[in-house]
Amino acid sequence: MIEPGQNQIQNLCTEQSYQRGLRYFQEGRVKIIDASASRIVATVMGTQSYRVEIDLDKFSADCNCPYDWEGYCKHIVATFLAIDNEQEKVNKMMDEMSEELTGMYALLEPAETNALKDFLRRELEAQPSLRARFIARFSSSGKGKSLSDYKDEIDSLFDDVEERGFIPYGAEADFATFEDYQKGIRA
Repeated sequence: MIEPGQNQIQNLCTEQSYQRGLRYFQEGRVKIIDASASRIVATVMGTQSYRVEIDLDKFSADCNCPYDWEGYCKHIVATFLAIDNEQEKVNKMMDEMSEELTGMYALLEPAETNALKDFLRRELEAQPSLRARFIARFSSSGKGKSLSDYKDEIDSLFDDVEERGFIPYGAEADFATFEDYQKGIRA
């Protein structure tokens, strides 16, 4: 049933996460909701509905579950298995997204700057997640960094204070940069 990609998936997680993710996949708990050439988004039903995003360019993944152990969580594993086993469906979604984007780009080219700004203002008012991404990209305090850039920076702070797989008592990571940035967003 599982394609050759199974070994690659197993290398990304613990055996326990793999087995649980396999069970979630086999139970049909994964729903792929969006797919483009660079990103796949799915929801996975666990104790609640979790959102999984796969970045195909970086071959990385994020899940909004609280899992914070080694490797990927069971929700990400289940999503990778779904992608591997539903390639026709995923490819069709990717093709549809590509066609939709091509059409939108064609509309964007002749659009007037003021009309685009008005549209963006209305969308920023209506969509908190878009506001957060806009601020992260265009704010001077955010320096145009992506969420991934911030995660990498935070990881490096932990790496600076980490010894033998744990952070020793009394060692602290300096999050002042991120706290200042967050204050700038709230202002």
